[in-house]
Amino acid sequence: MPLGSDWQLSTAFDWRDGLSDTMEYFINFNISHESSKFVQVHNRAKTGSATIGGAKIGIGGENWEIAVFGRNLFDEDSTPLATRWLDFGYGFAPRDIPFGALAAAGQSADTSGPRAFFIPLRRGRSFGAEAKFKF
Repeated sequence: MPLGSDWQLSTAFDWRDGLSDTMEYFINFNISHESSKFVQVHNRAKTGSATIGGAKIGIGGENWEIAVFGRNLFDEDSTPLATRWLDFGYGFAPRDIPFGALAAAGQSADTSGPRAFFIPLRRGRSFGAEAKFKF
């Protein structure tokens, strides 16, 4: 697929076992990998490949669960996606138009639409706890 990564792999391990007749413990590990992908159709810029791991450990009963977890355990920092950005706010004027003081100084201003990449940051390593209750 255009702008998609060549490889995407994931696996998970989930173990649950009883502590008593009314309680159980659970352990979950998961890992995923995505190879780098092109940012635009010209194939000149790529995101990095990423390997993300997570884990969750807890105890629970029929109507409740308490757990601790970790996300992005390897602290992966490659961007999850990127896209080409074009600001139409500058209009479509030809390049290098002389303006007032610039023209007097023998210079001109570039009024074409600027282009750049929009690249969100990946959420870093995090840890937390959660409690769930069913009612």
